[in-house]
Amino acid sequence: MNPLFIFFLGCVLVAYYDIVTGYRRLRHFLDMTPMILSRTDLERMKRVASRDMKHAFFHIVVLAGMMVSYTVGVITKRFHSYEGILGLVLILSFMFLSRPIKKLGVRIKTLPVMDPALEAEYRSILQVWFHSPWPTWKENQ
Repeated sequence: MNPLFIFFLGCVLVAYYDIVTGYRRLRHFLDMTPMILSRTDLERMKRVASRDMKHAFFHIVVLAGMMVSYTVGVITKRFHSYEGILGLVLILSFMFLSRPIKKLGVRIKTLPVMDPALEAEYRSILQVWFHSPWPTWKENQ
């Protein structure tokens, strides 16, 4: 097996691990917080959002490594035909496996907020979480 394909497989394994841990973290948050009842829930949400945003940055770097190594391997014919096919199958399965995380994101965006005084902060956290590249709040606030 050539080193480029081994690097590609390493990126795939890290990406799969990344999907599983991200899913478990978001699922745990939703299990612990079925609705926003207090400022404590918002603080928990900020911690999860911060970690998720940093996790997403790492995820993008791993995906870039995976895609670049696959593209270089195919174009330069450094991948054997079975490696190219296996690589394509792994990339497609990765895209399929990341879909449940998107569904959890939809659930997070629609959490009921029981205290109207917390609604604005909840919307602000969501705005940063899903539309900014990095958290803009302090972790200990």
